[in-house]
Amino acid sequence: MTLEVLTLSDIPTVSSLYRDFALEERTTERTPVQSFNDIVSTVRVDITRLEVDCIVNAANTSLLGGGGVDGAIHSAAGRQLTRECATLDGCDVGDAKITSAYRLPCEKVVHTVGPIYQKEFNKHPRRPEMLLRSCYRRSLELAVENDLKSIAFAAISTGIYGYPSKRAAFAAADEVRKFLEQPGNKDKLKRVIFCNYERKDEIAYEMVLPKIFPPTKKDLASEEESATETEMAPKGAMAPVDDVTSKDEGAPKNDAAPNEDESRKDDEAPMDEPATTNGLSLKEDSGPKQDSEAMEDVTSNVNMAPTSDVAPEEEPIPMEEPSHKEALSPKEDLKSIEDVAYKHEVASKEDLDSIASAP
Repeated sequence: MTLEVLTLSDIPTVSSLYRDFALEERTTERTPVQSFNDIVSTVRVDITRLEVDCIVNAANTSLLGGGGVDGAIHSAAGRQLTRECATLDGCDVGDAKITSAYRLPCEKVVHTVGPIYQKEFNKHPRRPEMLLRSCYRRSLELAVENDLKSIAFAAISTGIYGYPSKRAAFAAADEVRKFLEQPGNKDKLKRVIFCNYERKDEIAYEMVLPKIFPPTKKDLASEEESATETEMAPKGAMAPVDDVTSKDEGAPKNDAAPNEDESRKDDEAPMDEPATTNGLSLKEDSGPKQDSEAMEDVTSNVNMAPTSDVAPEEEPIPMEEPSHKEALSPKEDLKSIEDVAYKHEVASKEDLDSIASAP
């Protein structure tokens, strides 16, 4: 049975989700940017149904297919995809490689290998987030290098690899925003889609996106107000621009500050997201919250060091359907942290040295 293919027009942007009240405004100091909100999307659907320029597969290091979304993509694409992947000599954790899509409705498939959360956390608490961010950054770079205008991400590492959904969503959304803020990148991508299969991942993005991509006045205006503003605009007037100053378009408030713990106080608002330092640091969490707090409040305790070698866990979110499961890779040898963070613009030598020297 052939499933219906979804095109970009079928996938709601963050802007349309605000207008439809599917996303709620949250307290944040991030600057609203209309162009960002018109690019970023989220949808809960089988990623193999998306007719976009490329989809991102949550692969293992062999790239030869596995369980979960990896197996679903290989099955839908056909054996030719596996044959091409066999020529790529595998892929390191945090890196990505690109192939043709064959029988899939998209044009290309980007294969990225996410971190196994507990395994990487045991090496250093910052390591899982650094590797996950690298997955999203490298995938975006490959899309731009291959002139692909629309990219859809599966939820990387949140299946059998055990990455907490809300922390993963925060790292993914924040890394996408950082990428769009770099000069020229915003014009190279028409759409960036977070495609979720499990309800827990969908909930995570509903919580995170308003913090990273807050609504503009246009997003919150009713259709009648928008129509009135259009009618009242003088002839020849410029079209509405982003809700940011022309002096620093798209940059989040205080994001350029050296100390991002101070510059991003918005991330301390009640929500289960990790505190980060220039997109690198995942501060140690004190452990799981109670059910009533798990969905909204984790950052109040992120500055506390872990009391054991066990990574902090999230309270489970009730699931409505079976999940894709990412297969554990038969090859689990990882390169040094320098190899996977070599492209991170803000990584300091001190950060890398401290991580590399961890037990």
